[in-house]
Amino acid sequence: MKHRVIMGFLLGLFGMLLGCSSKGDRTMQTPHSTEKITREYLLSRGFKQSVTDPDIFEAENVRVVDMAHKLGFSLTDLLPTSNQALESDERTVKIKDLEFLVRSEVRDHNDHIIHGSLDNPDAICTVSVSVKQALSQKYLVTDSFPGLCIKAVNVAQDASKSLQISFELFADGKKPLAVYQSQFSVHLARLNQPFEFCSGDILFPKETPQVITVLPGKPIIITVIAFANKDTDKLWNSLPAGEYVLSIEIGGSKEQNYDYQWVSSPVDSDKYQLFIQ
Repeated sequence: MKHRVIMGFLLGLFGMLLGCSSKGDRTMQTPHSTEKITREYLLSRGFKQSVTDPDIFEAENVRVVDMAHKLGFSLTDLLPTSNQALESDERTVKIKDLEFLVRSEVRDHNDHIIHGSLDNPDAICTVSVSVKQALSQKYLVTDSFPGLCIKAVNVAQDASKSLQISFELFADGKKPLAVYQSQFSVHLARLNQPFEFCSGDILFPKETPQVITVLPGKPIIITVIAFANKDTDKLWNSLPAGEYVLSIEIGGSKEQNYDYQWVSSPVDSDKYQLFIQ
């Protein structure tokens, strides 16, 4: 009788442990099954939006097991990609109709990716996903209007090569305002001939983000280099001596690709007079 009691107790304890283990596995695999994948969903789980491709979100230098918990998939759900190089380990997992790519960052002493390293739950990896036409929430819209004020212009001895321009960027409104570097351009015209102007490109300092965000009431000063672009280099390279008027323009955009991006009509700065020898 004593042996039967002990055996029954052990079987019951084993059943409880097995039940807890199974319950824990189910919780790990589908903790967010009812949530929609939005930008906020991804950002809250360590993803960052690419500045070069707003449709791409990436989480870098993360443990694969941590991302499994955050996104609600099992490590056994990872499927190797086809035709990948031997010195790589890339796998995909489908979550709510979106395909996530998991790339191992585990390297050997020769700095080569170790094939099969994602079998280890602690493997460091990069997880990326393209959300084009799949997000359930649109980009946040700004109510601010951009403002530009040129503070200083330094003219080199050879003005046909470049100009150094310092300008203030501010947002007039209640919400942040974002502008791509590529939306900026410079225009240079003779003082008494405003319709005969040439345009130039702008080179920002290396530390400047591709998407420049300014907050209302907190203007920023940016110093850039302006130089002739390919379409107007003949005009720029043959500038005669005299008085000129310089302005900076923020171009509009056909579609919004980022939170608070300026997508309306182009905006010009104030006019800045300078003399070119």
